[in-house]
Amino acid sequence: MEIKLTPQAYKSVEQEYDIDRGYSAQHQSARANFQRSSVLSDTELKQNGLIKRPCFTAPECADLCEKFKNGLADEFDRDYAVELLERIITPEIDREIISYFESEYAPIKSGFLVAQPNEELDVSDGWHCDAGPAKFLRIMVYFTGSEDGGANTLFCDRGSTDRLKEVGYVFCELRYRMLDLDPLTDALDMERATIIELDIQPGDVILFAASSILHRRLVPKQAPRYVFTATLIPSMLSWREVTAAGHLPMSLEPESFPPLPGYAK
Repeated sequence: MEIKLTPQAYKSVEQEYDIDRGYSAQHQSARANFQRSSVLSDTELKQNGLIKRPCFTAPECADLCEKFKNGLADEFDRDYAVELLERIITPEIDREIISYFESEYAPIKSGFLVAQPNEELDVSDGWHCDAGPAKFLRIMVYFTGSEDGGANTLFCDRGSTDRLKEVGYVFCELRYRMLDLDPLTDALDMERATIIELDIQPGDVILFAASSILHRRLVPKQAPRYVFTATLIPSMLSWREVTAAGHLPMSLEPESFPPLPGYAK
């Protein structure tokens, strides 16, 4: 096993996104202006950084899968992304999100992803956290179910992630990302990471704190995996007000978290 750990690397990530690009300052402003504090609670998402909920019906998933087969992922459709968010963000999901942020929120990015059976592995297939602000959420909606050992996303619990963050695995160089964390934790005489493998049914939505929960993709083995994803950040305005202005969400490309006007240094 060859790996170069980078202790405290997460602090450089926090400096870049939270301070230099202004995401922490925007979050502070969003919290100060929040008008729905009476409905905040200690939710599952706030406690664990990860939840799964049923969302789309089987007929809806079948319709979405047909759209994917006809090129849905080939060109970004912002209006359709907003339409799906209307379906996804139920009152329960909204309460989970505002309790996590303690503010309103908005989708900054969204898109449609296709994974083909047994496709070549890439850097996302190793255990990692997503570089970005300390407080953002990733939505993933699966229109196809998980398979035995495939077509899924694995997660570490928050405690395991925090331990691996401190020793320098989280945000290490991309080439050192690992598919199996056991050899690393064994070599460091650490407790092995707790792995969470959810049973994904077609139509399930997952929300997770992608910068503070280690995760990795399992490529499908039998059939394509079709997913809608969106990235949520704290906002001064509600997500519907933001999307009504016609600018957000942007497509997944280019940069995930551009500097914020008025907040970035």
